[in-house]
Amino acid sequence: MLRNVLRQSFLIPLCCVLLLAVGVPKHAAAEGSPPSAGSTPSATLPLAEVLRLYKENQAKAEPKDVRPPVIASISKLELAGRLLENAVDVSAHVELSVLEAQGWVTVRLLRKDGSIRITKLPTIPSGVLSVVDGMLVFMTDKPGSYSFDFGFLTTAQVKGSRRLAEVIYPSAALAVLKLRFDENLFALANTDRMEEGDGYTLYPQSNRFEVLWDRNPKAAAVIKQAAARPPIEPVITTAHASVVSTLEGRRIFRVLYALQFEGARTIDFAIPTSHKLEKVFVNGASVPFKLTGRSLSLPVTPARAGDESAKVELMLTEAQGGYALSGRLDYSFPAASWNVNDLYVSLSLPQVFNYEWEGGSLATVETGAEAEFTQRIPTPGKSIHLHQQLLSSAATVRIAYTVDLTGSYYRAGAEKHSAIDPRGLRSE
Repeated sequence: MLRNVLRQSFLIPLCCVLLLAVGVPKHAAAEGSPPSAGSTPSATLPLAEVLRLYKENQAKAEPKDVRPPVIASISKLELAGRLLENAVDVSAHVELSVLEAQGWVTVRLLRKDGSIRITKLPTIPSGVLSVVDGMLVFMTDKPGSYSFDFGFLTTAQVKGSRRLAEVIYPSAALAVLKLRFDENLFALANTDRMEEGDGYTLYPQSNRFEVLWDRNPKAAAVIKQAAARPPIEPVITTAHASVVSTLEGRRIFRVLYALQFEGARTIDFAIPTSHKLEKVFVNGASVPFKLTGRSLSLPVTPARAGDESAKVELMLTEAQGGYALSGRLDYSFPAASWNVNDLYVSLSLPQVFNYEWEGGSLATVETGAEAEFTQRIPTPGKSIHLHQQLLSSAATVRIAYTVDLTGSYYRAGAEKHSAIDPRGLRSE
């Protein structure tokens, strides 16, 4: 609309000029002839010049879209590393901005070669992380600011007692690497290091971090002293169980165990007779398994070199049968061969019933503890949170239920009667 108005505002005076040029007498337009009294000065323009002026005026009137100089930019790449025997365990924090997204935009974050192993990836709304052409990249089709964390392990090149590890990235406005390590075991050999508190800070050279370290001569004595003491008694520091029960009478169990131990160990689980073991995860990776009777035996090692922790997750199913108008629900959980310090349980039950704890080793608590399961399952319905400490056998609980008649009553007069059947379907 604005363009049409501008076009008309230019054409009207242009037409007037042309009409005046046509109406001027030949003798008045002749060269050197003075204008007659009362006449209006006029000029005759070639058509090509008129079109040029029109195009210039139109170009000035149309708004121009100013595109950003870059499509995306990484503002911060903050790395926190921990020295291991032959690797560096790194946690990365990234802040980036996508200024324009006409289709998908790919932002390169880190060189991913054979020495780099990704250990942790986040879930990012409107974006995804992937490896493309030897680079860890962030991809999105929506402009905006993004902030996320991920983890990786970079393996070192070993030459005698010297270790060398590299981290190479394409670009970032701010890039920094902060290192923490046991000075009884290692000595940092970087000459450009900056000591800060309980660690050191390194800055990159040409988008490249280089970490040099040596085994401390005192390390052998420290390792010998550690070997002399008895090993740590294996224990399950915390266990988290999430149970989803459907109206059809099917239960889905997820049980996550946080282990603390040294070296390589074996842990056994006794699976309840009514349960079917579907999947087993060790340190977030699915592993094959075999049941001997109702017993599961799993070899476990720490998640990272030099660490003393690991995670085991079991996924099980159970057919409990359908629901009546009222009744009781009995739950049992796998028993581990190691002692369990704390067990937290969350039951997700159908919305159409009221529930009450009746017995068992587990007791109710107001709120549950958060856990990040490898196997992700929605948890709809009403929640019951339970807790037990110092377990050496299987945990159990009994829950009583009755139909929830909240909001279901007889309305007098012409209004209809409303009731809820045991399947949770409302009928009028």
